[in-house]
Amino acid sequence: REYTMVRFIFRGLLLAMLGMQISACGGSDDNEKSEKYDKPYLQFYNGSADSGAVYVTVDETNNIGSAVYGDATSVVSLEQNDVQLSFSQQDSDGSSEVLGELSANIATGKKLLVVLSGDTSAANFSAYPIERTELVSRFRLFATSVLSTGQDYDLYLAQSGNTFADAHLLSSVSEGALTQFESWQAEDGQSFSQGDYHVYLTLPGEDTPVFESTDISFQYATEYTFVIRSSAGAIKNNLELDLVINSSSVNTYAAIDQAAQFRIYNSLDAKEVSVDIVGAQDEQRALTIAANGLSEFDAIAHGDYQLSGKASDDESFAFSNQLLSLTQGRSKAVVLYENAEQTLDALTFEESHLPQNVEHDVQVVNVTPDYAALDVFFVRQNETIATAKYRAQNLAFEHSARLTVKSGQYEIVIVHNQEDDTQLLLTRSPMLNIDQNENYIVSVETSTNSPSGYEVVLLH
Repeated sequence: REYTMVRFIFRGLLLAMLGMQISACGGSDDNEKSEKYDKPYLQFYNGSADSGAVYVTVDETNNIGSAVYGDATSVVSLEQNDVQLSFSQQDSDGSSEVLGELSANIATGKKLLVVLSGDTSAANFSAYPIERTELVSRFRLFATSVLSTGQDYDLYLAQSGNTFADAHLLSSVSEGALTQFESWQAEDGQSFSQGDYHVYLTLPGEDTPVFESTDISFQYATEYTFVIRSSAGAIKNNLELDLVINSSSVNTYAAIDQAAQFRIYNSLDAKEVSVDIVGAQDEQRALTIAANGLSEFDAIAHGDYQLSGKASDDESFAFSNQLLSLTQGRSKAVVLYENAEQTLDALTFEESHLPQNVEHDVQVVNVTPDYAALDVFFVRQNETIATAKYRAQNLAFEHSARLTVKSGQYEIVIVHNQEDDTQLLLTRSPMLNIDQNENYIVSVETSTNSPSGYEVVLLH
């Protein structure tokens, strides 16, 4: 059955955001004492792919948390039924912008799930009241969609180990509506037995799945909400399924057969490198990466691969059979560099799966062997390294770190702290723009082309 949705589209002045103590409510299992739901409850899910972190304020003063795209706040209990809600995000200059406001009357014993969708320039806030009930060895299941295409999907559920032929059609899922699924199980038509299940999505009325999940564990006796959305990070526009429970932990499921992808950066100044990637079922790639070159993203079947590389002019400058694990719907970067033994090596990391238009998850890698650790500062025009908000400190050689920075111009400054407490400024970049909806990599490396012997490279 469908729950009534109320949609709000508002913009206005920012309300003050001050903290207070509010109790968070997580999922409970059957070993815990049953809880009586005797308060109104609130949870927020961010389904807007062009937003950054969105903050939720209750009654002008109570900040209950924030959520990025595909994330949710914990469920919080409120002391009164009538509340004023405000939703805001920080702009690149640090100021706050209100995306929407709404007045809500939340009945005792119900959770108001507020779902943000659409572009933030015309944000849609859908408010869904969900009654909380005590359950024993059972769970309740809801679903909605935040797809900008408006495409509906039929959702099927099958117990783990069964195929689509054994799956049960629950209902169609639409953008802007919350559906509670009814169970085929005889024990209770409004809830399901705890356990592991597969989810299938088809186009309405069709019998060919366009999405199949891996096993999903429903281990808590509580309500779960599926949200159908699009991927928006390094891999864009694939179907993904978020599972929202009564905590800030949201599990995301890509299709079981969805491809992964990778790209390779060669940090060496003067050596072209040949790379082989070998997997099962004859899945493989052979690439040649020019000196200081970055390959394009390459889609490939998910799985475990052997990664090998060698310099084109020196087969002894090489490594072989490193593990490269690629997950469905996720992207990895490989950085080629010269290690402390003066041979070729590779550093790998997963790239961010979040949208990069307001906030940027910048991956910083240190492939400079001369120092055990470096400090990396992202310095805006009105800052020095002492006041820089964004920094990665004690970044060890052959390691990477992820920083989340706002769009803007930055000078990237590399510093080494010596044992006598003096500091060496090894190199600094010119002012660089970090403002594209791209996944950025910052490589700190030695360079024969730089007067200082070191260089900062910004890649995207």
